[in-house]
Amino acid sequence: MTIWIVGAGAIGSVIGAKLAHDDEVIFVDAWRDHVDAILERGLTVDYPEGSINVSAPAFHLSELDRVGGHPQVVILAVKSNFTAEILEVVLPYLSDDSIVVSTQNCINEDTIAALVGAKRTIGAMVRFGGALLGPGHVSSNQRARRLVIGELNGSLTDRLRSLATMLQPSVNAELTDNIWGHLWTKMVRNAELNAVAALTGFRTDEISSDVTARRVALTLGMETVRVALALGMVLDPAELYGPPESYLEPLDSSTMAVIERGFVEQSSRGPGVKASMLQDIERDRPTEIDYMNGYVVQKGGALGIPTPLNSQIVRLVKELEAHQRKSSPTVVAEVFADLIATVA
Repeated sequence: MTIWIVGAGAIGSVIGAKLAHDDEVIFVDAWRDHVDAILERGLTVDYPEGSINVSAPAFHLSELDRVGGHPQVVILAVKSNFTAEILEVVLPYLSDDSIVVSTQNCINEDTIAALVGAKRTIGAMVRFGGALLGPGHVSSNQRARRLVIGELNGSLTDRLRSLATMLQPSVNAELTDNIWGHLWTKMVRNAELNAVAALTGFRTDEISSDVTARRVALTLGMETVRVALALGMVLDPAELYGPPESYLEPLDSSTMAVIERGFVEQSSRGPGVKASMLQDIERDRPTEIDYMNGYVVQKGGALGIPTPLNSQIVRLVKELEAHQRKSSPTVVAEVFADLIATVA
């Protein structure tokens, strides 16, 4: 099977490196130094179970004319900001039977389907992380790498089963008839944690241990769940520390107290993770704020559902991007306390 990994950063490389042993894997990226490093000395991925180095073809995004043939599977692993731009480049090289699988951090399946067609789009929800350490070098921090995949219409098809089998050497691919529900469940977690991490500089465990930061995160999640349920999404209670309907209750209710305890317990089970948006801010890169909390605001607005805290968080992160403020724990006292009091 011919697989293009489009966006050979952390997630793309973690998935693609192990697949390269059994399939024809071609890495495509817009970072020239990364492409050159893969060509010169292979791609090194540090997995918890041990490091591997694989030799595989790699091309800059501007060099696709040199690849030849069509990909059977495109694993799309670029930042959401660049989804449409990069798919426009890739589109001419797809065959009628090519499929595009979004292994991105946000909900991009609707954008992908609009460009390549729903028939060629498969949704995916990624439940593992990674880090790009330098050109040609990536690390993965989880031994259990979970990927949930599904057809946009909820069908459990033969091609979905074939895709899961193909991915199995790299990730534990689970089939679902509810991919949109899984994507929105992850959106709740992203909306809760990423912007709060970017603004405070906190890791996940630090967010959960600070009462105000934690309650800002939970309130962001409450607004997100309200929008998701209004859209008819079936959310995963196990990922949300309890029934999604609990998020419709007041923050100080007994039902939300259960959710809050689950939030803390999950975050304290291991060392804190540095959220992707905080990593972007530290590296002075554009964040995915418009595709996380901004996406919630957009969908809520279309439904007439207020999302005041998500709206304010979008504004604050854009100030970070514009260097009008800096990531700092002082945000908790100087900004978050007033925000949470306002929306309570």
